[in-house]
Amino acid sequence: MRIFTLLFLLISLHSFSQELDELKKAELLYENGDFQDAIFILEKLIDSDNNNFEALLLRGNCFQKEEKFVAAIQSYERAETLQKESALLNANYGAAFLNLKQMDEAKERLKTALKLDSDLPEAHYFMGNLDYFNYRTSAALRHYSKAIKLKPEYRDALYMRAAAYAEMEEYSLALRDYEKVLELDPNLAVAKYNMAVILIANEQYEKGLSLLDEVKPEQLPNPRDFYYYQGEALYFSGKKEDSCELYAKAGEMGDLEAQEIYTKHCMQGQEREEKKPEKKVIRMAF
Repeated sequence: MRIFTLLFLLISLHSFSQELDELKKAELLYENGDFQDAIFILEKLIDSDNNNFEALLLRGNCFQKEEKFVAAIQSYERAETLQKESALLNANYGAAFLNLKQMDEAKERLKTALKLDSDLPEAHYFMGNLDYFNYRTSAALRHYSKAIKLKPEYRDALYMRAAAYAEMEEYSLALRDYEKVLELDPNLAVAKYNMAVILIANEQYEKGLSLLDEVKPEQLPNPRDFYYYQGEALYFSGKKEDSCELYAKAGEMGDLEAQEIYTKHCMQGQEREEKKPEKKVIRMAF
């Protein structure tokens, strides 16, 4: 009898160890952006154990990264039946509602997350996003700063704080945060692009163009903005002929401002009254 009991315990421990190994694999895949592969592993774990809270939570996060927000919420609903008082679950739940533009539900979940754990970086980050998207930039800044204080290498919080600083025209602080973002993620194209936008808007055209050279337009949410700002930098640094080609390209992609500039100042030869370009800053999605 003791032998059977011992064997049962050994088998159970081995099975538990395998589950942990598979969960770690899924976490690594998630961190590397391989969401489909992570979901495949997580669903096998959930099939073998309906009470695997961590797998359900991580699967929901994977769905969010794939912008399948309803599927994410469904996964969180199942996780909530196991651990209702999880601050991290409520924070991610809130993020899903935010991405669905269900602001009241998002606020309720994020308030719950902060009540459960006022030192959870993710809760402050997502609450910052809620404030940012509701144009409460100062409030957003406070939450991003708190998230960064709790988790100094929080890339997304640094990125969004930079965006908030840029909106407040605190450009040196915005550039500082974008530089930190690029230290953590040297290939993040949107950070390079936003730095270039700030530099170009502040008449540092050569530096801005140099950064844009490191970005591929297809890496951005709105590639036409890339051509617009490249055109602006060239125009205001005296290379009007080169800029017109880029305004035309941005205009063909639907940029109305670029179309107007091309018509008036390239086709009709009118001089521009403004001395420096307008600012367009990308807002980061979850």
